[in-house]
Amino acid sequence: MILNRSNIVAFVSGIPRHREKKLALGLKKNGWHVVFLCPQGTDFSTCESHFQVVYFSSVSELFSSIREIEPNIFHVFNHYDYIVSYHLINNIDHIPIILDPYDTIFKMFTDDFLLNHKSHKDSCALEQYCFNKADALCCRSLVTQVYKKDTSLITGKKRILLFDGCLDESGLAQKIVSSKKDLHVVYCGSFMVEKYFPEYKDRGLLSVAKKIITSGMNFHVYPPENSNFNEVFSEYIDYEKDSAGKFRLHRTLPYDSLVSELKNYDLGLFNPYSLENIENTEYLIKYGMANKVFDYIEAGLPIIIDPRAKMTSYYANKYRIGFTLDEILYSGDFELLEKYSSAKKNLKMAAEYFNIYKQTKRLSDFYFDIIAEKRKKLVSNNSNKVLNASCEKDQKQIYHGFPLASEGVYANVGCGECYDIRWLNFDIVSSAPNFIKWDVSNGLPLKNNSTDVVYASYLLEYLPKEIAAFFITEVLRILKNNGILRLVVSDLEQIVRNYLGNLEKVMAKQNEAEYFYELSIKELLQFKPPKLSWVENENCNWMYDRYRVEKLLRDAGFVNMKLFRYDESDIPEFNSYLLDKDKNGLVRKVNSIFIEARK
Repeated sequence: MILNRSNIVAFVSGIPRHREKKLALGLKKNGWHVVFLCPQGTDFSTCESHFQVVYFSSVSELFSSIREIEPNIFHVFNHYDYIVSYHLINNIDHIPIILDPYDTIFKMFTDDFLLNHKSHKDSCALEQYCFNKADALCCRSLVTQVYKKDTSLITGKKRILLFDGCLDESGLAQKIVSSKKDLHVVYCGSFMVEKYFPEYKDRGLLSVAKKIITSGMNFHVYPPENSNFNEVFSEYIDYEKDSAGKFRLHRTLPYDSLVSELKNYDLGLFNPYSLENIENTEYLIKYGMANKVFDYIEAGLPIIIDPRAKMTSYYANKYRIGFTLDEILYSGDFELLEKYSSAKKNLKMAAEYFNIYKQTKRLSDFYFDIIAEKRKKLVSNNSNKVLNASCEKDQKQIYHGFPLASEGVYANVGCGECYDIRWLNFDIVSSAPNFIKWDVSNGLPLKNNSTDVVYASYLLEYLPKEIAAFFITEVLRILKNNGILRLVVSDLEQIVRNYLGNLEKVMAKQNEAEYFYELSIKELLQFKPPKLSWVENENCNWMYDRYRVEKLLRDAGFVNMKLFRYDESDIPEFNSYLLDKDKNGLVRKVNSIFIEARK
């Protein structure tokens, strides 16, 4: 599927992480325009030179931004907070929403724990609600895949397993290491600090660091940012002083410079040790795939893994780029360096497999599938509603016995006072006996592939944009193959040109120029075509030019778009119906676009 409008995906994220930025770069190369929607105060400054970033401070601001952006799909990154997801799911039903959970939490806690922690219970309930209501899931690990087997998560939910990926292979240059003491091991990311969790005293990161240094290697740690750094990591700072330079505690690095820094080291540590014995975290240990794994691969570092980390072990073994901690600690120099050299050579193959541009090609295809499915579901739901409400009997009863134009089914939707009795004439206000009173936001009360021609004049301007898009898909549904849709809309381009021309004339002080100048401003700011008494609120929702109306038609699936004069058409005998010209042959509505398209 190829969208013939700009493919726009809205990334909704509350906490800036490297995953969003990597995926955005990959999608950009695959033809998507990525817009970041972030809460006010979020630091996405590193994205602003590459992507559009829109900040919001309230839910109303968020939805105001959404109306301006008009995304094809939402990709929502959740970090244990599903409030924004909840609002999107409950207020937007025409744009698909994909959830991208950081970790799935609603099965991480026991029932007893949740009974005593209401906030956690509420968070879990909210997460489960959003999982069940979203259109699809983008899983950064197998955690959510496994959960679906033993939770009430809907098993039929469409999902894609998509890792963080690697941006490039620039870090894969070979580095000469002559002995174990020349090897520098690095760890970056979160971990349990032993002083605050005494139960991890002998199996936390500091314990691992001491084992690595005792075996002759060097160890470096890049912890997460902490406002009270010296206090939180005091034990690590003390050990750094006692290690004779073998252990280094570094300050936090921003994501954008992390990989470049990691290229200075030899081995990357993937450390799930501190997670053991936490309630239900066996899922995270076994099936999680941490961001740092891809940072290591991108930087060209073989990985020290824990065999309990099933998913990481699987890929590390598949590409032969990993070691267990025991293999590192207890191998002799020659054996270790031989394994290390072999792993370094294999890293290129792993980096190519996890290349973010290839990974996001899969994501792009997934987006298109979800968009197509959403549109099909919208049409189906509204079609069923319409048919059940108005078409339970034979379809001919809708026509009230009126003769049909050229023995076919011709429909004039939003006809107002301009109609022909040989057509089916629909309007929200029934002002004549042969009108069918109908609100197009409920779809169209005609069966699939039943109609030869649909005509709509000055209707789209008065519909919200999402309803206008839905109306066009409904027309596509009811038209027969090769059926014709003729649209007439006010021409924003011509109205603007008229204004600019009258501005030049009034500045040149031409006679009567001011009168036409004032008229052109009124037309530009509050366009109200004549004789539209059927519209209760004659204020345009939107205006169209050639680009926008053609894009709307292409989005829905129409082909063979063609612009006409008011008195030209591919519809047989069109001028005889006096829809776009009057009995004197004059155009009914000036400054208009007349366009036809075929199914």
